[in-house]
Amino acid sequence: MYETLSRILIEDLHLNASEVRPDARCEDAGLDPLAMVELRMVLQEQLNMDISDDELMAAKRVADIVRMMEERANS
Repeated sequence: MYETLSRILIEDLHLNASEVRPDARCEDAGLDPLAMVELRMVLQEQLNMDISDDELMAAKRVADIVRMMEERANS
């Protein structure tokens, strides 16, 4: 699931590939509030995953978003 998120962050949201790592803080990876809203929309459109803006904003690290995605994929 990390590979999927990484691809979205780099290709769709145009974040810096060298900063997108599972242990990176969301802010350090370039995920500001606007990028989080864009991410929510891309996840919904491409993967049919419904993760709220509030849930994404609560994520501290990229790995936290991966965890949310895995939970949605397994439910």
